[in-house]
Amino acid sequence: MRLTLEISLALGIAILVVLTGAAAIGVERELRLMESDLTRDHVLLGAQLASAVARLWKAAGPEEALALLDESNAGNVLARWRWLDEDHPIGPRLAPSEAKRLRRGDTVTLSLRAGDGTETRQTLVPVRTPDGRWGAVELQERLLHLQKDLWGREIKKAALTVGAAAAVSGVLAVALGAFLVGKPVRMLVEKARRIGAGDLTGDIVLGQRDELGELAREMNTMGQKLAATRERAEQEASERISALEQLRHADRLTTIGKLASGIGHELGTPLAIVNGRAELILDAYQAGTAAHYNASIILDQARKMASTIRQFLDFARRRHAQRARHDVRRLLEQTLGLLSTLADRRGLSLAIDGCGTPEWDLDQFQIQQAVANLVINGIQATPPGGRLAIGYEVRPDPRLDGPTRAEGDSFLHLYVSDEGTGIPTELLERVFEPFFTTKEVGEGTGLGLSIAQGIVRDHGGWIDVESELGKGSSFSIWLPKGEAV
Repeated sequence: MRLTLEISLALGIAILVVLTGAAAIGVERELRLMESDLTRDHVLLGAQLASAVARLWKAAGPEEALALLDESNAGNVLARWRWLDEDHPIGPRLAPSEAKRLRRGDTVTLSLRAGDGTETRQTLVPVRTPDGRWGAVELQERLLHLQKDLWGREIKKAALTVGAAAAVSGVLAVALGAFLVGKPVRMLVEKARRIGAGDLTGDIVLGQRDELGELAREMNTMGQKLAATRERAEQEASERISALEQLRHADRLTTIGKLASGIGHELGTPLAIVNGRAELILDAYQAGTAAHYNASIILDQARKMASTIRQFLDFARRRHAQRARHDVRRLLEQTLGLLSTLADRRGLSLAIDGCGTPEWDLDQFQIQQAVANLVINGIQATPPGGRLAIGYEVRPDPRLDGPTRAEGDSFLHLYVSDEGTGIPTELLERVFEPFFTTKEVGEGTGLGLSIAQGIVRDHGGWIDVESELGKGSSFSIWLPKGEAV
């Protein structure tokens, strides 16, 4: 507000000095220059009013803009609005040339003489409203014929004119200064303080297209860039923390695997002793006795335990790829046998879809690991009561079309389909990235799908994924260079 007052005071003093100096000149010269001065004042005042009306019209609507014209009326100057595309209820019709000049953006000044000899100076400043219509700010002031012998009267009138013009100019300067300078500066200062305090939200909305408006837009852009940079830094920090947690979890899983492998070896000897003792009991008692029946149950369950431990150790053991001809269905059954307990705990059913018993050249334990990773993902994604399907089939190369497809090599197609929540489209391309996971902490490391993809690529194949939100996902393994038997 201080800047507004300083500008208003300077403008008022300047106008007062100019008008006072003009009034000090002789009446004769005043009479000759009055028309020129009034025209200039009208054009200046009209331009200021037109600019204020245009901005206020755009910012607050036509009612507020026209109210500004009513408030600016003071002294002998009458300011009002006039549409150029319709007849004004007061005053003569504009000539075509004058209307054309106004629509071209030129200011038009007219002298109107009434029947009683009084003369009125009319100034029209064109304004284009936001809806594209042309109007004008009309200023009118009556001119009195001054006589040379009425020096005192003319001087008094000149003094009154000076005072009225200074008052109107001061009011307009204060009003326009407060609206165009004071308010925007306060908003800019407040925005700068918020940025300094770390609050990067809340843009400044200034409709004006001047330097202050440009400064506001640049401050908004700066705040948005700072907010984006801060958000990106926070996201990167969060991703680094998540990666560290996943690495730690993977290390824990490795340690647990080593411990489980050791426990499996330690359990092997006691189970062998249990098997031997159970066989001795079977040999010592005849069939049909209670001891023979109980011993057979002990022997059967011990053998199951030994088989499960042996499968677990074979699955967990680090080994080089050893491809051989394997029964595909039996391989899948063995894999599901290891995972059936996990599925039962979550209330899921596992099923194998496929006809026949094709055999394929592959590394049994690596493919079991890849399929197991896909099944575990499906188990974790499927709600209780759902079904998980593991299927197999021999098909032509899916990358070929038409007759060439039938002539291509055969592919083993293994697929795992779940009834889970599905994967968003924007995340499908990232599911095979190492350490990328959408599971809760402790549910996974984000390595399962990446490892499965690596195993399948080592076999010369690839993995496809299809998913629909709310309906589930289907992962397909394609293994080439095999022959069905």
